[in-house]
Amino acid sequence: MVRIGIIVISICLMGCFGSRTEYGRKRTFNLERPKGDVNEIIYTLVDTTKLYKIVSGISIADGKPLVSLNKTYLKFYKDAIVGTFYSFDLNDINSLNPKKAEMGYYWYDKEGLQIKTFFEHPQGGGWVKENKIECTGDTLCFTSNGILTKYKAIDLPKKFLVFTPDW
Repeated sequence: MVRIGIIVISICLMGCFGSRTEYGRKRTFNLERPKGDVNEIIYTLVDTTKLYKIVSGISIADGKPLVSLNKTYLKFYKDAIVGTFYSFDLNDINSLNPKKAEMGYYWYDKEGLQIKTFFEHPQGGGWVKENKIECTGDTLCFTSNGILTKYKAIDLPKKFLVFTPDW
């Protein structure tokens, strides 16, 4: 009887930490939303009608470019939500289904535009990574863990703008 109680409690506790989408992306609902402002300044820095594709990565310490970059895309949504996608196909509207994205948030504070993204580490457990963003024109520059990463805006057809994130 004690074993059954322990199993039931364990299952209940596991459910408190999050769930997964049908595409295997983790959703954690105990991630604290940002405390910065969501105002018109944000929408002058990011465009919610565009997709941002990684174009370069440079080590800040020695200025050397990263040899290999994974295909990574950022999609900003209203209400301070951002999704990280690892594939995109202009011929497949479902490739930008938010259920395929890693979840994240963005906000504006005294340090400028910030982003917080949830992802899972290969050795287990999820963690949050914060990036400071600099913006110039249609390029976003992230600095995190000694790496400067640049994303370039891509125009999206209107048919890709129908999704609402599930977090």
